[in-house]
Amino acid sequence: MAIAIGQIAPLFRLPSGQGPEVALENYRGTKRVIVWFTKGMGCPFCRRQMSVLAHGYSEFATRDAEILEITNSTPDRARVYAQTFGLRFPISVIRTTKCAGPGALGCAATGPPTTRSSSIEA
Repeated sequence: MAIAIGQIAPLFRLPSGQGPEVALENYRGTKRVIVWFTKGMGCPFCRRQMSVLAHGYSEFATRDAEILEITNSTPDRARVYAQTFGLRFPISVIRTTKCAGPGALGCAATGPPTTRSSSIEA
């Protein structure tokens, strides 16, 4: 299934590094959602982008938006990372042998191949 930026995303429920599972349906109709797929906690580029998003998080919140990071890691490792860097947005995890991406949720994002971060309707 292909999904384009702005299109309604398929529902998912994933373990979180900060506690209970994160479910996309919890945001449907209440917030805009930015789903961000990362390679994992060991990726320096992902850590830099995460720092930028964390720094601007209050601005996203004022616009009724939530950031959902999906990464190829364990909940324990994601929890340590969230605590270390003071992240306020949910980090969900998918354990795969490849980069966590839209394909891990059963869909493929459309757009330029360099697109790593996309905003989709919850």
